[in-house]
Amino acid sequence: FARIAARRQLREVGTDALAFSLVEANAVARGEPGILISEPDIHLLWKRTLGWAEPLCLLLQAASANHATAERLVVDRVTGRDSDLDRYFRSAILASLPSDVREFCIRASILGVISADYFNHVFSRSDGAYFIEELSAERMLLTPQDRTQLGYEFHPLLREFLEHRFAVELHGLKSELLVRAAQWQRANGHSRESISLYLRAGDLDLQASHRPPGRRPSSSRPRPARPR
Repeated sequence: FARIAARRQLREVGTDALAFSLVEANAVARGEPGILISEPDIHLLWKRTLGWAEPLCLLLQAASANHATAERLVVDRVTGRDSDLDRYFRSAILASLPSDVREFCIRASILGVISADYFNHVFSRSDGAYFIEELSAERMLLTPQDRTQLGYEFHPLLREFLEHRFAVELHGLKSELLVRAAQWQRANGHSRESISLYLRAGDLDLQASHRPPGRRPSSSRPRPARPR
């Protein structure tokens, strides 16, 4: 293997290489008997799934015109909480994970872009790097943002599913954890992300106190008319 790798005959296959292209997505939709779906809808589903094969196939079937209107998927409203995706993520993703990795996924989902330091700060832990390595290198559930591999992300639909699991299983902790996340972002010079997290936490007083200089809060009260 070392000799093959040295000759560049061995290629590492990542999640991008496994994803369907738009041409392949169209071919799958046209090749599946019983699927009647327009090309624009195929394009929307392909963009929403980023070509992830299994979720894309599930959603293509759910959006087919063969479904009764009440059961048919509306393609521009797809989220990770879709019933077909929920069943898939539960059985194919969560059920295959050890309990500690499953817990990491659900907790980390509220952070957006994840780094070891960020996760460790928000959750008062020291094992973020271990789980990121496990989920990116071994299971390909986390994808690095770029070549520096400093920040990682879940697939958007998977993240929405995991965030819903967080709301169900750990709902009482979310505001407090989002405030800690906002504090970390602020300390690392990310004012925009910090404000967004304070808003998600519902802590408007703290959000206002961390507004960048020169920015004034909007007011719902009408401005007084100028004298003529």
